[in-house]
Amino acid sequence: MNRISTLLIFILLQTKLFAQDATVRSCGTNEYMHHLALEHPEMETERMKIEQHTLQYMQQGEKKTRTIITIPVVVHVVYNLGVQNISDAQIQSQMLVLNKDFRKLNTDFINTPGSFQPLAADCQIEFVLAKRDPNGDSTTGITRTFTNTTSFTANNNVKNAAIGGKNAWPATQYLNIWVCKLSGGLLGYGQFPGGPEATDGVVISYKAFGTTGAALPPFNKGRTATHEIGHWLNLFHIWGDDGGGCGGSDLADDTPNQGAQNTGVPVYPHISCNNAPFGDMFMNYMDYSDDIAMTMFTLNQKARMDALFTAGGSRYALLSSQGGNYPVPPAACAVPAGFSTSGITAGSAQINWNAVAGATSYQLSYKKVSDTAWTSASAAANLLVLNNLTAATNYEYKVRTVCPSGFSAYAATGSFTTLPPANSCIENYEPNNTLVTAVTVPTDSNLSAMISYSADNDYYRVEISEFMPNVRVSLTELPQDYDLYLYNIRGGLLSTSLSGGLTNE
Repeated sequence: MNRISTLLIFILLQTKLFAQDATVRSCGTNEYMHHLALEHPEMETERMKIEQHTLQYMQQGEKKTRTIITIPVVVHVVYNLGVQNISDAQIQSQMLVLNKDFRKLNTDFINTPGSFQPLAADCQIEFVLAKRDPNGDSTTGITRTFTNTTSFTANNNVKNAAIGGKNAWPATQYLNIWVCKLSGGLLGYGQFPGGPEATDGVVISYKAFGTTGAALPPFNKGRTATHEIGHWLNLFHIWGDDGGGCGGSDLADDTPNQGAQNTGVPVYPHISCNNAPFGDMFMNYMDYSDDIAMTMFTLNQKARMDALFTAGGSRYALLSSQGGNYPVPPAACAVPAGFSTSGITAGSAQINWNAVAGATSYQLSYKKVSDTAWTSASAAANLLVLNNLTAATNYEYKVRTVCPSGFSAYAATGSFTTLPPANSCIENYEPNNTLVTAVTVPTDSNLSAMISYSADNDYYRVEISEFMPNVRVSLTELPQDYDLYLYNIRGGLLSTSLSGGLTNE
């Protein structure tokens, strides 16, 4: 008798535990948002603003194109039993599903009926586990919190560290996903944009998260998170939550009107609300079908998401989040700045720059512009005098800081030109490198000028009369092959000198 009674108790216990695993999709978002609005009456105004902003965007004749949006994600695993402390592999499997579903890269999209395939959208949204936490430190994007709470409901306790949950990371920088044990067959719930930041995000049952580990069929394809994040991105249930009355709307014009939620794996076409011949879009992620039956978002649903990321949109701040980037290690030391030159002569020049905090010294490299090899010099302070330079020559230089931890990067290259030797030609008629800026040479006078580099052009204007018909021009000490061109007053070329190479002419 005792043995039989024990066996019966065991069977009943197992049956009770099994019955707690959901067999029909249950999303608590509507009830959750209703209770949240009662606690936060200001939400009604905020939600109206969001829908007005969305409507204005949807009514634009031509939508703006955009790049891929990458959303940093933090997964808060809150567990009481070891099985609820899901593995990194299970979390990674969910991330993979999200990135396929929101980019229309899911392989089961081929199961979408042909009548609905043209309406399917690549939502151009990707998700990445956070690499930087709110303090700027490295993170895996996963937090793990033991709790004495055996299960949670849609009352937000899982989002409160003071009562056994885990506090949210800033909602303007991260998508918060809480994974925990949910009671009553609840698979998950999401918070629409416009609610309190402290509770913003989605909550998913550990048994409906990802595709491996503790995930159980028929909700082991990761579509519960896809569905709840759809709510987080301002998508309503596809049937409009009207209880089957055919009068509700999800505010996406390309989803057919349908009577109520679909569950399980419906057979196409599933007709309701006179929506023949194609029937319900039960494969939409915002219906209640089993994971294996879900395959798509629509173009209008994508547009509703897009509106959130335009200027003034409720999720716009996420575009500037650094949560998805690794922390930048501190530089060895700062790059020098504030460069100037002074004391330039034919053979020397002084380079000056702003002092860098923490610098032990500086390293300067310089060379002639025409050379390839650099010459290095060290400076104890933030200036250096260069000597033994070549006269009338263009030089370039670059400086970096030396710190106890190493070198900074080189600052942008600067340049200067040394003066000509004493008693030589000086390039003092610039700018005269075009016909328009030609320098007028007074009648009956001599003029000496320098052409300072190979690409330099010097133009001079002279007047020739019957009384003074001759002009003499000499090119001497040529470092390159220079030539002389003679133009008339209208700019027409009359003649060109013929000497080549470095020959004086």
